[in-house]
Amino acid sequence: MTSTQTISLAGKVAFVSGASKGIGVAIAGVLANAGADLALTARNEEELEHTAEAARKVGAPTDTPPTLTQTDEHQECGGDPFRYPFGVFN
Repeated sequence: MTSTQTISLAGKVAFVSGASKGIGVAIAGVLANAGADLALTARNEEELEHTAEAARKVGAPTDTPPTLTQTDEHQECGGDPFRYPFGVFN
């Protein structure tokens, strides 16, 4: 794909972890511009919200589920699915 080609991810949901810094921010931006709905996670809630705001400005429905924004170094999900505005992740 060249830099002039575009893709449409309208109607698709993208889950981006580490979306508060570096590559995670860049990936979230590309996915938002391609029309994806975004579920973003990161350990730094303040910086994550900056990424989410940028995605919303280009019209991407974006959520930062609080159950996924963790400050703890370790967390177990126990394999249970979690719900967010776009559906359920397993």
